[in-house]
Amino acid sequence: MLSTLCTTAALSLAATVSADDLAADDFGSGDLTGGSGRWGAWWEAAGTGGGPALIGGAGGSHGQVTRLKNNARLTRNVNTSGCSDLALAFSAMVLNYEDGDEAYVQVGTDSTGYTTLYTFTSADSDGSFHDFLIDLTEFAGSVDMNVRFLSQTDSSSGSDYFFVDDVVVSGTPGVGAIPEAAAGDDENVYLGDEGDVITVTLDGSDSSDAEGALSGYSWRENGAEIGSGESADVDFALGHHIVTLVVTDADGNEALDQVAITINPGTLAGDSFETADLTHGWGSWAGPWWTLNGVKLGRPAVHGWRGARMRGTNSLGRIATVPGARDVRLTFWARVTSYEEGDGCQVKYRSDEGPYTTLYNFTIHNSDGAWHYYDFDLSDVEFSDGIEVLFVSMTEGDSTNPDMIVIDAVKIVGR
Repeated sequence: MLSTLCTTAALSLAATVSADDLAADDFGSGDLTGGSGRWGAWWEAAGTGGGPALIGGAGGSHGQVTRLKNNARLTRNVNTSGCSDLALAFSAMVLNYEDGDEAYVQVGTDSTGYTTLYTFTSADSDGSFHDFLIDLTEFAGSVDMNVRFLSQTDSSSGSDYFFVDDVVVSGTPGVGAIPEAAAGDDENVYLGDEGDVITVTLDGSDSSDAEGALSGYSWRENGAEIGSGESADVDFALGHHIVTLVVTDADGNEALDQVAITINPGTLAGDSFETADLTHGWGSWAGPWWTLNGVKLGRPAVHGWRGARMRGTNSLGRIATVPGARDVRLTFWARVTSYEEGDGCQVKYRSDEGPYTTLYNFTIHNSDGAWHYYDFDLSDVEFSDGIEVLFVSMTEGDSTNPDMIVIDAVKIVGR
C-alpha cells in the first residue's frame, strides 16, 4: 500500500466518472447525497463536539468541500465488485492543528475492519490544499468498500479543521455488465403493542441485470446478513437502521444499494378532539373522558381539527395506563391567541400518584396566533402504572376577552 503526496501537478478530479473512475464526488451538490458512479446513496456523517461533517466553503478554487472538526467522521460505501487496480484520490487541507490533533483516511471492506491509509497531524497544518493518491490494490475483490475520513482534535479549539474535497475511487471494471441494485424507498415505521421489535418487508424487486436474471440477493446490516431473496421479512428494533442490498448476477458481478429503516415508538394513547365532547381518543386512556373545568371545544378557522379551547382559569387532564412504558414522549399541537402579560398555561404531567412536574409554560411570548408542534421527552421517567397529562390555563379571559390557548392532537408515544 503506497501513500503519495502529489506536489508537481494537481490530480484531474471531476464530478462525473470517467472510464476508470468508479465513483467521484466534488461536493458541488451542497449536501451529502451528491456525486456519481458506484457510490452508495449518501455520505454518512456523525460526530460530537462540533461534528458531524458539514458542507461548506473553504475559499480558493475548491468551492464546496466537506469540513470536519473535533470528533467527526464521514463515511460512504462504493461498489468495487469485480474491479482491479483500485486507488483513492482526494484533496485535503489541514488548518490550525496543534500537537495531538489528528485526522485519518481509512478504508473498510465487507470482510475486514478499517485500515488507516494516512494520518494527518500538526505537521500537515499549512492551510493549503494538497492532492493525495493512495494505492488500494490489496482491497480488490471487495463488494462493499467503505471510504472514511475521521478527525480527532481538541474540542476547546474553535478553528481546527480538516477539509476534504474531490474524492475519487478509481479502478478497472471487470468483464460483463454490472447489475443494478434497488433496495426500495426509505421507511418510517411505528412499533405497535406487540413488543420491542416489528417486522418490515424489504423489497428489492426493482433490481435488474441487463444480461439476464439475478442469481442472488443478500440483505446486510453492519456487514452481517439479515435476510436473503428478492424480498425478505426482517425484525427491527427501535432505532435507525441502514440496510445494504447486495445483488449478484450469473457472472458473479455484484452491485449494492442502501435503504434506511427508522423504527419509531408507537402511540400509547391519543386524542384529536374530533367529537363535540371530551370522550374521544384511542389507546390506553384509563377513563372514558378528560377531566375538565371550563374547557370548550371549537373548530379554529385555520386548523383542520376541532381542538380544546382553554380560556380564563381552567384545566384539562387525563390519565393513561402505561405500565412499564419506555421511551415515552408527550406530543401535541397548540395555538395561543391574544395573551397579555401575566396570562399563561402550564403543561404538567405526573407518574402514577407522584407530584406534578411542569414541562412547559405558555406565555405572551407564544401568542402569535399560529399552530406549533410540541414534543417532550419523558424517557428518563419510570412509569410503573400510569401517566397523567394536565393543561392548566391561568388568564383573565372571559366572554369579552379573546385570550385563549387551543390544544389539539395530544399523543403519548412510547413502547
